[in-house]
Parts: sequence; C-alpha cells; structure tokens
Amino acid sequence: MNGSLVEKLMICGIIFVISGVNYGAGVENNTGYKSNSISTNESTSSSSFTTDWWPMYHHDLNLTGYSTSTAPKTNKVLWAAGTYKNFWYDPQRSSPAVVNDTIYIGVVDPSVPKSTPISHEIGFQKNRLPLKSPFNFDRIQNENPSTERWYEAYLVCMNATTGFEKWKTRLDDEYYIRGSPAVADGRVYITTTEWFTSPYGHLFCLDASTGSILWNFTLNGYEAFSPAVVNGKVYASGWILGENSSKICKLFCLDTETGIEVFNTTLGIGEPVDAAVLYNGRIYVSVWDDNAYETFLYCVNALNGTLYWNKNLPGNYLLSSPVIYNGKIFVISNTFDFQENVSCYIECFDAITGAPQWNRYIEGGANAWSTPAVAYNRIYFTVSHELYDISWLYCLDAATGDLIWNKFLTQDGVLYSSPAIADGKIYVNSMSYFQFHGYLYCLDATTGDNIWQYWLVDPIYSSPAIASGRLYLASRDYFYTFDDSAPSDNPPIVTITGPHYGVPGKEYNYTFLAEDPEEHDLLVIFEWSREWPEGYYMWVTPSGIPYVLTLPFEEEGEYWIRARAQDMVYYTWSNWTELTINISEPKQMFLLGFINHVEKENDYTLMNASLVFYAQFSPFKVGFLSPGNQIIILNNSTGYMGSRFIIGRFQATIG
Repeated sequence: MNGSLVEKLMICGIIFVISGVNYGAGVENNTGYKSNSISTNESTSSSSFTTDWWPMYHHDLNLTGYSTSTAPKTNKVLWAAGTYKNFWYDPQRSSPAVVNDTIYIGVVDPSVPKSTPISHEIGFQKNRLPLKSPFNFDRIQNENPSTERWYEAYLVCMNATTGFEKWKTRLDDEYYIRGSPAVADGRVYITTTEWFTSPYGHLFCLDASTGSILWNFTLNGYEAFSPAVVNGKVYASGWILGENSSKICKLFCLDTETGIEVFNTTLGIGEPVDAAVLYNGRIYVSVWDDNAYETFLYCVNALNGTLYWNKNLPGNYLLSSPVIYNGKIFVISNTFDFQENVSCYIECFDAITGAPQWNRYIEGGANAWSTPAVAYNRIYFTVSHELYDISWLYCLDAATGDLIWNKFLTQDGVLYSSPAIADGKIYVNSMSYFQFHGYLYCLDATTGDNIWQYWLVDPIYSSPAIASGRLYLASRDYFYTFDDSAPSDNPPIVTITGPHYGVPGKEYNYTFLAEDPEEHDLLVIFEWSREWPEGYYMWVTPSGIPYVLTLPFEEEGEYWIRARAQDMVYYTWSNWTELTINISEPKQMFLLGFINHVEKENDYTLMNASLVFYAQFSPFKVGFLSPGNQIIILNNSTGYMGSRFIIGRFQATIG
C-alpha cells in the first residue's frame, strides 16, 4: 500500500471520528437546553433563522417556552386587531407562530351559515373592535333557526409590525383547530379536528408566503394537535375511537415534502395532550385515559415509531405536554376525587433512559392546566382551581425539584395557557370564568414579583409568543401585540353619576362618561356585583358622549358598579371607577335633631347627621346618630326637614 493511499485513509478516519462524536447526542446551545437531534445533520425548525423567532407552539421542539429575544418591559400595545368571529363560548385555542416578522395562527369561525360562499370574510382586521352593546345572549342564538350553522377552520397570516392581514386560507368545513401552527423551511403546518361528524382530522401543509395548500393528509382520528417539524419529517399526535367508546392514542409521521405517511404508531389507550416533544431521536407524548382515569408518558423512536419506554404517572388526569431541559424530561399529572379535592404531581425523568430523577407533590387544592416553561435552570408552571377561579405560579429548581418560590397570581382567573419566558421575565395570561375576561401578567423570572399586568376584555386559552422584542397574544375576539416602542398615551378617564342609595324592587339610572385626552373613540367595560352575564356590558363610544344604563335592584344589600375605558387607538386603559350602592327597605321612624349636607334626589333625600335622636317603630330601636352617620329619607315622608334641622315621622334608612 503506497504512502499517499495510507495518508488518505488516515485522513478519512480522522474525519469520521470527529463527525461521529456528537452522533445522536444533541448539541448544547446558548439557551441552556439541548437541540433535538435525530441524526448528525438534523436541524430544529428555527435553526436557519438568525433571529430567535417563535416558529411553533411553546417556541421549540423541546417545548421550553423560552426565547433569547428581548421582551416587553411595559404593557404598551403596538397594535390590536379584532376577529370577525363573535361567539362567546368559542375559545381561541390556537397559539401564534412568528417567523420573519410574520404571524401565523389558526382561527375558527363558528357562525357561518352553510349557504355562505367561500369568500366569506373571516380572520383579523386591524383596529376593528366588535360592537357588543349591551351584552345579551342574542349573540349566541341563530337569527334564522332554519339556517344550519357550522364550524370553519382558517389559517391566517398577518404582518407582525403593522397587524394587517397578508392572507387567509380556508382549511376545512365543520372542523375545529385545537393545535398551533409550525413553520419550517418556507412552509406552515397545522392540524384540524372534526366537529363530531366524522372520525377524521387533517394535517395541512401550506406555502408560508402565499397560503396555498401544498398537501393535505387525512388523520384517522377525531382530534389532532400541534405538529412538530424536524429533519424533513412532520409529527402530529391524535386519537381515534376504539371499542366501547375508548380513545386510542396515535402518533403520525409524514414526509414534509410529499405528505406521504412514514409511519403511524398506536401508543395505548387514551388521548394525547397537545404537542409531542422531540429530543435526541426520540418523541415524547403524554397521554390521558379518561375512562380508567390513568395517565402515561411515552417515549418512542422518531425514525420508526417503536417504543423505547413508557411511564404510568401518579395522577388520574393530565392537561399539559412534557418539556425537555438539560437532558431531563418534566411532566405534570393531576389528581381529583370528584369531591373538589384536587392537586398535582410534577416528575422529572432522564430523557434517554426514563430513569426517575425527582418528583414533587404540589398541595394547595389546584391542578396544572398548561405546559410548563423551562429556563435559567428553573421550571415554571401554573396551577389553578377551576371552581374557585384562583391561580398560582410555581418556580422549582430544575435539577432537584426544590421549591424556589410560588406566587398567588389571581383570585379572578384560571390559567389555561402556557407561560412564556424571555429577557428575565415570565409572561402568563388568565381567564375568568365568573366575569369572562382575562389578564396578561409579566413577572420577574428570578423573584416572581409582578412587573406589570394588562386587562383583557375576553377570555384567553391561547399561549403567548415572544420574538424580536415583542409579545403576541390571541384571545377569543382580539389579537394583541405588545412592544415597548409603541407610542405613549394619556389614559382615558371614566366618571359615573347616579344614586348611591335606593330601595328594593326599583330601577335606577346611571350615567357613564368616558373621556379621552386625544378624543379617540373608546371601548367601555361595565361590571357590577351581579353574576355574569347580567353584570357585564361593553360598548364603543366617541369620547365625551354620556351613556345611560338602567339597573334593577330587586333585593336589599350593598352593590357595586364599576367601569373602565380603553383608548381604541393606543389601547391604553383607564383605572376602574367604582360606585357603591346601598339598597335597603326603609323603616318607619321618628327623627329629631340637627343635620347637614342635604342632597335631594328624585326618590329620596340624603343627609349627614350632626346630632339626631331616632326611634324606629318596628322592630323597636332607639338611639342617637352622630357625625359619620347618614340618613336616607323617602321624599313622600310627612315630617319636616330643613337644611339644618329635622323633626317628625319618616320612611328612612340609616347608614
């Protein structure tokens, strides 16, 4: 063998050894988690981007929910858009993907008559806020009962800077969207779910620039969830209906170029929970068997779908996907006993072997409804008690499971959406079952301290996305973009005038005046202490135009009403203006003494006591009223009442 041939063989051998060192091992990157690797030349869906975009649900194939982007330090809104759909019980479940300054999101229109042509307007329109004044259930009733209504699924594409729509593509009729889009190599992938009419879902591949459908694969299952794309393959999980109405979990793998099925694998009894996780040539799926009330974590080979291992989790139901961080997989399962006693477990396993690392039982009567986020060697997750509308945010050490802190977040909302982390901050949004609105919270990721919050006019299921210094968020009726570079604005002011006191069984008028310093149009939110929906109204008004509501008070008690307004150009909110109203049945009583600050209304006169003797007839009660006591007298009373002195028999209440 000559020398030149030996040298060539030695060089080839060295190259082979060097290139093979990291085969299938995953490559550590600057985010602190390992990139997903099926083979040596595998790349994640975001690896070709110089900017850290948000190309899929929960940011990346490990579902970390973490971005290296900067993120908003303030709650300033750059732009907002309203959707054409307007069904109060139809939540927006799809979360946005953001790539190359473009937003992709799945939208469902539940109120399209079947005769509507395919050009029916659906999607997002900048600066359009639907008029909902006053709120009533007519909005959810079909105006023509003979007209059959259906669900239509769309993929909508918007300019991330301006909010204007680029294109929208109608995907399916009578289908729903449970998952979020995934963007890779100039294509967008999204699943649709049938609306209980046929046992099929669909996986679509569209051109990211034009919205043209490149291929469509029928998934043999009732529900399909967020896809994941890597190394020329797209993965999606779903479930089909088996014997005795049991659900069977399926995992599908398709070729991204052709849409041809590579494999499909049956994982077991139950339904998958949203997105699958990819790491080091493996796919992880969390599964809930809602018949036997058991929960599982499966790990399968990403090349052929064969099972590596599975774990039976301690909870009896789960609602979140697993996440990968530093070679470990974290999964949360919940427990309940049908007696309102709820709790959850978080467990950590070695992602390759499945060996247990640690577990933690979270007490306090709450369940985890969303996928955790991981960053800074910490794992963040939310828990909520759905019946009581209360929620907490937890932060644990990712290596040990030790509690670092937990924060009571809200007594006015459940946290269905998953948190997002960037720039040392954690963002999470809530929805209120009882008032049917939401909040977006920004907290310090180190301490859990609240940095800012933003009141949302409707409920939130969708999770936020962070890219290029902005935060993107979709609710049921609106799409918001938060950016510190948005113009500053003076907030509106709301005043409420009307009676503070009244008697049961009567109606009283209250006037709401919303004014904006720049005279922009305003969206006004009204709430009062009655339960939703009677206690919730919204209307759009020009600045400075009074709006009158007539409110009925059937029973005695202390009521409150409040209102706030949003500038429809800069989306800044006023503070809440609140009024307390005392409704009580007047009593027959004798009054004698000195009074001041007499104010006469239509039905009653209000005054302050200086020193007044009173004798109530039934039930009998006597005493003295001093400064700080208020007297409310019906104007049809027969006694004498001046500006300083009162004497006689009155129909009155004492406050």
